[in-house]
Amino acid sequence: MSVSAAREELYQRLPTLVQGFVTWISGIPAKAQQNRLAMTPLHVIGIGVASIAMGFIFINSAMQIGGSTGIAMYILGFCCVAGGTRRLDVLIIHQTLHSKVLPSPLQNKILGEFLTTILLRTPYVENQKEHLGHHRTPCDEDDVDVIFLRQAGVAIARRKEVLYLRIFMIALSPVFHLRFFYNRLVANFITARPLYRLAMSWVYGAALFAPAAVYGTSYLTALVFYWLIPLSVGFQISNFLYTATKHRWWLFGNESVRGKEKRDLLSYARVCCSKAPEDNSITSWAGWWLKALLMHVPARLFVVVGDTVQHDLHHVAPNCDWPNSAYERVQYNSRTPERFSEVWGGMLAHLKECNLESSIHVQDRSPLSA
Repeated sequence: MSVSAAREELYQRLPTLVQGFVTWISGIPAKAQQNRLAMTPLHVIGIGVASIAMGFIFINSAMQIGGSTGIAMYILGFCCVAGGTRRLDVLIIHQTLHSKVLPSPLQNKILGEFLTTILLRTPYVENQKEHLGHHRTPCDEDDVDVIFLRQAGVAIARRKEVLYLRIFMIALSPVFHLRFFYNRLVANFITARPLYRLAMSWVYGAALFAPAAVYGTSYLTALVFYWLIPLSVGFQISNFLYTATKHRWWLFGNESVRGKEKRDLLSYARVCCSKAPEDNSITSWAGWWLKALLMHVPARLFVVVGDTVQHDLHHVAPNCDWPNSAYERVQYNSRTPERFSEVWGGMLAHLKECNLESSIHVQDRSPLSA
């Protein structure tokens, strides 16, 4: 069995009681741990739906409470709804593209068409074409994710401060969100194909807004705050941060890469956890726990959800038992450790790994910023 040295140190230095939590935020089990809660695709769907439902409960409480407490409750609900929709997108829709959710390709297509309609995502047929193209030639000039990042304004940065500021500004940019949501609307309500998929979008849109004829502005207000804001702004922030940290995008200058040795370097495990501090002082461990609770837990709930920690496994073995990727990755890693890598430290470390000049070996004139 392949062992993560950083994870083993945490296993040795933290109490047994918290090891399940550490495995969840890191996505890396310790050598002594076994998978005692095997997941299925239906479990993953259930978690996504439950997250959305929990978000609605928080938002409802926020509407009733008001004030600063209500704002805090709304933000929590906003994140739960956005995180739940992202789970259904990046876990379920994604795996339907590989026919890995339901038994047959047709069943996966039906589920994928339904969810892409509800979440206003690229229709299934086009989505599958783009995604399988990403697997064939990841990170090249024609990769839809590379195009998305370039259009958003992401480029290699020389200094981490510049990188963080750019990512922050893009994530909160009204122009970014309006353009992104406009493209989603066009993809669903104008250019969606086949025609039945276009019809599905219009039926869905009508179903969303029809109750306004009876309940008036109170319904429209609820629709905006409960669903449309999280589905647009929240979903899109999560999608952007997820995509910006998904691969070492600029490693080979966006050229087509042949050979698994180079292709494997493009992916890594996004570990949303800090390594153990150098000493056992209360101050050091307090800092570790603060990062875990304030940075890594939100990242796992809102951005790097489910098995997306183990994205290197998905590219090495897309037919693996994906709902249980944390333990699957251990087995694959034990056989071919040279094909896997981990980046610890959470979202900031992942942003640097993918987009900071000092973290990558630039091999052509990729877009470079100050």
